[in-house]
Amino acid sequence: MHRSNLMELIRREGGMSFPCNGKGTCGKCKVRVTGELSAPTKREKHCLSGRELKNGVRLACQTEVLGNYELTLPGRERIEVHTLLPQKLKLKEPLSAKGIGMAADIGTTTLTAAFYRMKTGEKLYEVSRPNSQRAFGSDVISRISHCMEQADGVPVLQKAIREDVNAMIGAFCETCRRRPEKITAGVFAGNTTMLHLLCGIDPSPIAVYPYKPTTLFGDFADIDNLGIHVSPDAKIYLTDCISAFVGGDIAAGILSSGMYKSAKTCMLIDFGTNGEMAIGSKDELLCCATAAGPAFEGANIACGCAAVPGAVNRVKLRSGRVLFDTIGGKKPSGICGSGLMSLIAAMLELGMIDETGRLETEGFIQIEGDRLLIDRKNNIYLSAQDIRQLQLAKAAIAAGIDTLLYEKKLMPEEIDKVYIAGSFGASISKKAACRIGLFPPQFRDKIEFLGNASLNGALMLLGDRRKLLRLKGIKAVARDMNLAESDYFSGRYLDHMSF
Repeated sequence: MHRSNLMELIRREGGMSFPCNGKGTCGKCKVRVTGELSAPTKREKHCLSGRELKNGVRLACQTEVLGNYELTLPGRERIEVHTLLPQKLKLKEPLSAKGIGMAADIGTTTLTAAFYRMKTGEKLYEVSRPNSQRAFGSDVISRISHCMEQADGVPVLQKAIREDVNAMIGAFCETCRRRPEKITAGVFAGNTTMLHLLCGIDPSPIAVYPYKPTTLFGDFADIDNLGIHVSPDAKIYLTDCISAFVGGDIAAGILSSGMYKSAKTCMLIDFGTNGEMAIGSKDELLCCATAAGPAFEGANIACGCAAVPGAVNRVKLRSGRVLFDTIGGKKPSGICGSGLMSLIAAMLELGMIDETGRLETEGFIQIEGDRLLIDRKNNIYLSAQDIRQLQLAKAAIAAGIDTLLYEKKLMPEEIDKVYIAGSFGASISKKAACRIGLFPPQFRDKIEFLGNASLNGALMLLGDRRKLLRLKGIKAVARDMNLAESDYFSGRYLDHMSF
């Protein structure tokens, strides 16, 4: 009998993400399916309620199709991103003096692009969409593994990211009634793996010692190879990457923050899936990537979601009950990263979670078993496993901060400014972040939110070609360290697992 995995069938059509790359651990690939199917697995019985199983809900990655079937997919996500982009592009020596300019942040989880009129600097359009490569895993290591294991891995992933970029261009053209060939210049920022895949270059060397990527970019792309819908004569610059794991997105973020020209000691923390960060001043920058994972972006959380309308983004606990706000005041659809952090900080204050992360159940109305019910009507809850996922993510970030401070022989109070980048970073509570141990308490009054610093840096390059030399100057003074080889990081990571 011929058997086909439902996840693989869905991947061919697109439209759904698989954060754990088919391991059955994240529970994010719920679909409603009927027909000739394999029996539910142990993992499905653990992740799905009896009612869901009875109503035909399955995990796509765990389901084998044996014959005829009927499938209902959840709707595509729309992502709301707080980019803090300028309404007017500063034009000095722009990459192009005519047509439309495009700046893009090629993120592991989310892609964002902005379009400006190059003659006047007027902002025309901004758009975001989920990265379709999430169907092959939520992090870069999963996607590199796919490229190493599948003969067609690189072209398949390049096709996915190319279609995402073209979809954003298409949305701009349709909304603003422009033709794609009017796009004459662009700057694309992204981590080293994402830029490799965008260009169809095998990223496998990034994951194998000595971790030397094929290229660190910092040049104009071959338009024909990119396969994106722009003018055939367009100049598209791919930002300089610092190392295998510290990419062009953090380099653009450093440019955006201005820390590269500061005499004061600053720190930049980018809350993306890769948790990149930098510390230093105009004389030297030390960088690292912490592999925090996607928990801050709602992945690997039972009821987690991105920052979409309806996401629970702020939580308070009063008289044993959960009070919450959602983005846009919409019907609750899940809990995003800022909501998760807000909730756990509140639970720590009330003693509902001990320092090890164990859920205390006695005396609290909305706790059932190992779950805290956030919204019973819409079946949104926090599980013990969700708490563990946040512990892992915050431990990685906090240990990365400690390690950079240790390497620079600095104390937290000696940092003059802390820049927080990323769409998640723009919406977090400073108080909650310090309460769960994400940041040292000395950072609280020094934090400045940059929004999408990577995209802002790309815009600076688009408006002034002289800043391309500044970016290369940042790369020249930047030094990266591999945290996987640091015993100090390992020790601090274990320490920071506790609240």
